[in-house]
Amino acid sequence: MPRPAAAPAAWALRTYAQSAAWLTVAAAIALAATLTALAAGSGLQLPAVPRADLGIAWTSFVRGPAGFQREAIDALSGLVVALAVAIVGLGVLTVITISLARAAARRAELAVRRAVGASRRDLCAAALLEGVVLALAALGVGLAFGVPGHGLAVATWPGGATHGSTGPALVVLVALGGAIVLGAILPAVFAGSGRRGIIVGALPQGLVLPAVQLGVAFTVLVAASQLVRHGHGMTERSGAVADGGDVFSVRAPDLAPAGRGATYVALLRRLGGDSRFDTVSLTSPGVLVGLVTEDLVVPRGGKGSATAAVSAISPDTFRSMGWRVVAGRGIEPSDRWGARHVAVVNQALATYRLPGIVGGQIRIGDGPDDPWYTVVGVVKDAWGSGFGAQRGPLYAVYLSALQRPPRVAELVVRTRPQVASAAVDSIVRASFGGSWSVTRRGTEASVTAAEIAPSRWFGRMLFGQGIAAFAIAVLGTFAVMRMWVRAALPELAVRRAVGARRRHVIGFVLARAVAVAIAGVLLGRWLGLVVSGLLPTVLTGVPPARIVEPALALLVAALSGALLPAFQAARTSPALLAAGGEV
Repeated sequence: MPRPAAAPAAWALRTYAQSAAWLTVAAAIALAATLTALAAGSGLQLPAVPRADLGIAWTSFVRGPAGFQREAIDALSGLVVALAVAIVGLGVLTVITISLARAAARRAELAVRRAVGASRRDLCAAALLEGVVLALAALGVGLAFGVPGHGLAVATWPGGATHGSTGPALVVLVALGGAIVLGAILPAVFAGSGRRGIIVGALPQGLVLPAVQLGVAFTVLVAASQLVRHGHGMTERSGAVADGGDVFSVRAPDLAPAGRGATYVALLRRLGGDSRFDTVSLTSPGVLVGLVTEDLVVPRGGKGSATAAVSAISPDTFRSMGWRVVAGRGIEPSDRWGARHVAVVNQALATYRLPGIVGGQIRIGDGPDDPWYTVVGVVKDAWGSGFGAQRGPLYAVYLSALQRPPRVAELVVRTRPQVASAAVDSIVRASFGGSWSVTRRGTEASVTAAEIAPSRWFGRMLFGQGIAAFAIAVLGTFAVMRMWVRAALPELAVRRAVGARRRHVIGFVLARAVAVAIAGVLLGRWLGLVVSGLLPTVLTGVPPARIVEPALALLVAALSGALLPAFQAARTSPALLAAGGEV
């Protein structure tokens, strides 16, 4: 670039270093946060919970745990990516706003340069060089943090991930870099064309932009807080309720159902009769965390059919899970292979779809050999902690694992105090024999924590986005409030001239800042109804939104952005204010 362009560009970067730093930081934060968030679009996967293999000819309505997990991942990934797009938009708007502030401050400089003979090409070349330097600095800093952040996010995801497309990242780079260059060159284009320089007071958005920025930041912060608190709450509950149990994954050899059922009966009798064991529960996969198989349940007569979660349990399962039988009875040891087929339904199914079903019969599957099950009891509704469990059906049917012995099962063993896990492991393996595959998965608390891990991961992602949006909002609010004060200088001059004191000027400015914060909170609360309404459809036990802390943070941000220009305006004389002096 020729020296006539390089020298003015270097001078402008030194002279207006503060606004250049704001612009660079805002764009860098937006880029880093977005690149990190794009990890949510990298084909995230989780270890699939196998579908219950109970010897049932499932209907075409069947859905397994993997489908619920996939729906939950897609829903939360879409939320994270959508908020990342919003952050990019905020970053672009903030860059343009700060660029306008720079242009307003440099209006006199551009006019002088034009008056002493600088051509339109010279002004544009210097502005282009200045914009390129700022864009390279912002994108370089953003990439320096965003690329490792993306890698760390993918590495900490509790599952697998495929490499996503680089297209979205390139779009973000072009958008932010283009906004910086455009913001730098437009003032020079206007100055070089003979038009009047950019007038800050004529900006159409007024104080709308900071309100929008604060509103988006508020929405992200509230959603992040909900997910973080959800993860902590689920961890505390799992540790308090189920820390003592050991969980085993059991895979049967190639045995007939009767042989598997006989083995399960012998196992439960052997372990249940051992005084060292308090609880022994055998279930189909996923029951512990609520990730089970869904299929059509048809009552005899065909009226009131519904899709329900179908799982197999042992006689001790309801007690081990804390699920209370409210009518009839639960599964008993006598409900084994060869006995009358029985089922227990949850309260929702018995109340809303199959009233009076106790004593009646239902059928699952559409195979010619699938039997009718007599409903012998009703159990309280229960919600699992598994990631995606909330996407499952409202209704549930529990069969006897001794009548419908699963090929792959989960065994939960809770011991009396002072019994080591190693002893439990050896006893369980010996009870099954060498032909069975028995794998210890860990304690109930660790298994539950593994299911909570994805929601905690998304919580960290949203929390990082919230902090990024909040930081950009602070920068944008500061820049816009400063611009607004400059635009209000004639009004402030009149107020000072007719006797307004400095505290009145400060109060006038700060009152507008409070109004901006309130508008941002109201907008964020409205947007938050959509975001917060999505979370309970994906996760179980999501706490209610807490808005006080984010609202106070946004109020402090708005007041901080207005405080400095307010004090500067209050200290400036009325004559200088009327002349449009700097603040």
